Amino acid sequence: CGSDSGRIYIWDFPGKTVSWAGYMNSNKNWGRYTGLYSEPRTSTELLGSFYIYPSPVKKIGTVRFYLYQDAEVKVDILDITGHRIGGIKVSNPTPNEYNEVYFDFKNQSNGVYILRVEAKNSSKREVKFKKFALLR
Repeated sequence: CGSDSGRIYIWDFPGKTVSWAGYMNSNKNWGRYTGLYSEPRTSTELLGSFYIYPSPVKKIGTVRFYLYQDAEVKVDILDITGHRIGGIKVSNPTPNEYNEVYFDFKNQSNGVYILRVEAKNSSKREVKFKKFALLR
């Protein structure tokens, strides 16, 4: 890094390069650095936290969700009246990891929408909802 005195400082840290700093973070910003050992999260739930970003959504929205167990996942976008305006079945979601899908909102008008995430396996089904805003 540079300084006001015109000097340049260089540090050489031993070990692997971690471009996304933070405990257990990966280069994909998924919250898990695969170069280090960690116990996977355990839960009786199928779905963990989920959200859509950026907030508010402009043209493209990224849905990120944590999946605790192996399951089929379906993500739907509903208008404020509950009518489905789009959706996707997530192909091969990874358990014990954050997964992402992308939605294109360029043909939708400004307003409040509902994100619906459903996870289902042979023994359980979970559905979660979250509101979000679209401002173009």
